[in-house]
Amino acid sequence: MGGVQSRAELDQFWQREDPWGYQAHPHDRIRVGELLAALPRRPYGHTVDLGCGDGFVTFELPGERVTGIDLSKEAIGWAEKRAATRVDRERFHFKAASIFDVPQLGLPPADLIVITGVLYPQYIGGAFAAIDAGLSALLAPGGILVSVHISDWYRSSFSLSRLVMHRYPYREYEHLLEVYQR
Repeated sequence: MGGVQSRAELDQFWQREDPWGYQAHPHDRIRVGELLAALPRRPYGHTVDLGCGDGFVTFELPGERVTGIDLSKEAIGWAEKRAATRVDRERFHFKAASIFDVPQLGLPPADLIVITGVLYPQYIGGAFAAIDAGLSALLAPGGILVSVHISDWYRSSFSLSRLVMHRYPYREYEHLLEVYQR
């Protein structure tokens, strides 16, 4: 876990398709299943996926409109290519932006925010409080926020009502899945 990674470093990483190996790794199918199983069963108008990468999780999320946001323009390019092949492609919208830019993106209130693998020091430094405030403001009243992170690397907690906290094995780590409600 080094210093804060730059957009250029992430774009270099995303030069090839699926650099994390999500498509082939069985733990990543389990990860998506755990996340979806934890969601309250209800309709979602606008969903936001922060740290969407190539859309591996994004394309599984409910919502009439789903917005994927990632710092890497290269990752967003892969997500847009994948979206173009889908019959429901009109549901998906992608933006290359920092998590710190989210309050200025002019997004409609989100009924569901999903954030996976982003809230680590190499990506956000010590700025969790600013992220908490920005995401809480984006979340619609009664909205759901889901956070999924490697438990050994994640030391934060949102200032929302926590509904679920669940740990499960993920690759050589343990994931912490939390569901919050505004």
